[in-house]
Amino acid sequence: MTEHDWLSALEQALGEQDAALLSGAFDALGPLAERLAHLAERGRAAPPPTQAQLLHLRARAARSADLVTAARNGVAAARARAAAVLGGGAPLRTYGADGHLVAHDGGDRRLERRA
Repeated sequence: MTEHDWLSALEQALGEQDAALLSGAFDALGPLAERLAHLAERGRAAPPPTQAQLLHLRARAARSADLVTAARNGVAAARARAAAVLGGGAPLRTYGADGHLVAHDGGDRRLERRA
């Protein structure tokens, strides 16, 4: 095993993380985060990589960071959309039989069936 095998393993783990993010396999991210942290520790104990290796690793890590940010933003947007749909948005306003304005907040979400 060479002294820079951790770089190859790190790049492979970053690739697996990217694939998990792109496919929505978020359950795979926990174990990958632990693996990435372990590989980073191995890198601290290893001899320093070359400038070219560092530049390549920086670009690779930046791509992964962009994917993590995009996934986080996507999940936040999906949560906000789900909350808006389930929350009902603005209340429905109608006029009652007496001519007064009545606001319906949509709090009762039961299905009503009429014969």
